[in-house]
Amino acid sequence: MAQFVFVEDKRKIVYDVVSLAIIDETAKQTAATVGDHVYLDVLLLHGMAPVGRKCWGLKDHSGNLMKNGKLASKNVNTLIETIRQHSNNKIAHVKLIMPDRPGYCDSDAAPLVRGQRCDNEATTCYSYAQFATDMLTVIEHARTNNDGDDDGTIDNGKKRELIIVGTSSGGPCALSVRNRILSETTSLPNHLFLGTIICSSDCPYSHPQCPQAVTEEDTKDLNGRSIQQYAEEESLKRFRRKSKHGFVTDYLLERSDWGFDLAAVSGDAHAHHSCNRVHMYIGGENDYKSIRLGAQFLKELIGGETRLQILDEEDHFYASRKPELLAKLLVTMISPR
Repeated sequence: MAQFVFVEDKRKIVYDVVSLAIIDETAKQTAATVGDHVYLDVLLLHGMAPVGRKCWGLKDHSGNLMKNGKLASKNVNTLIETIRQHSNNKIAHVKLIMPDRPGYCDSDAAPLVRGQRCDNEATTCYSYAQFATDMLTVIEHARTNNDGDDDGTIDNGKKRELIIVGTSSGGPCALSVRNRILSETTSLPNHLFLGTIICSSDCPYSHPQCPQAVTEEDTKDLNGRSIQQYAEEESLKRFRRKSKHGFVTDYLLERSDWGFDLAAVSGDAHAHHSCNRVHMYIGGENDYKSIRLGAQFLKELIGGETRLQILDEEDHFYASRKPELLAKLLVTMISPR
C-alpha cells in the first residue's frame, strides 16, 4: 500500500516503496566478500508525467510490482535480473522510493511559486530548497516505516547507500536534493550518498549564461504569452487534470532562479558521503530539442565528476519505461567505485 508523510506546512506527500532482494543468502556466501555488498536505496523523481509516480510502472502492493493495476512480473524480473547480471552479485538489496512530487496525483499541491501571485519573500514561496527538504523527509520516513516489507539485512551494521534519479523535470529536483545532501553535514546520517542520475533533464533556462539557442527553443510556444499565462493555460488540458498544480509548479521553478549552486560542493561538508558525481543522459533525435541543446550547458554548470552520455536510440521517456535500462544506469553509478 502507498505510504505518506506530512512535511512542513502540513502538506501530504504520498510515495510507494518497492523492496527487492537481488541476491539470496547462498549467493551472498559465494560472493567475494560479505562486506562488499551494497544495500541500496533509490529515490525516483518523475517528470511532468500526469500519472506521477505511476509513470515508473512500479507500484508496491504486498511486495509485488504493479503496472496499471496488474502484476508486472516481467518488469520486476527484468529489473532484478539486470541488476544481478551487471553488478556481479555486488548489490544485495534495492529499495525503490517513488513519491508523487508536490501537486501530482495523490500528493498535496505546493505553496505558490515566486511570480505566481506570490510576494518576494522567499519564505512564503515554494522553491527547490523546500523541495529538497520535503524529499529528505520522505527518504527518512521510508527508512523508518517499512510497512512490513523486508528491508534487507545489512551486514555488520553497514549503512544503506543512496542514489537519486530524476527524469525530465525531476532532474532539477534531483540536483536540488544533491545540493542539500552535500552542503549539510547532518543530512541523511543513516545513508551514504553515492551520486545523482539525471535523464533528459531540463536546464536553468533563466540563467544569464543560458545559450540563446536554448532559450529560443524553450520559449517558442509562448506566442506572446507570459510564462505564467502559458503554464496556467497548459495546466487546464484534460490529461493534466490530476497533476495541474504540479505542472505549474515545475514549469515556473524551471524558468526561475533555481536558488542553489549546481557546482560540486567542496571542502569537508560532504565528508560523511562517499561521492558527489553526477551521471547525465539524454536521448537521441527523438528527445526534446531544448533538452538536447541545454545538456552541455547544464553539464558545465555542474562541473566536477559530471559525465554526459547520449543514448542515440532513446526518446525522452526511456528511464521510466525501460526497467532494464534503469537497472543498468544504477549499476553504472556503483561500478566505478
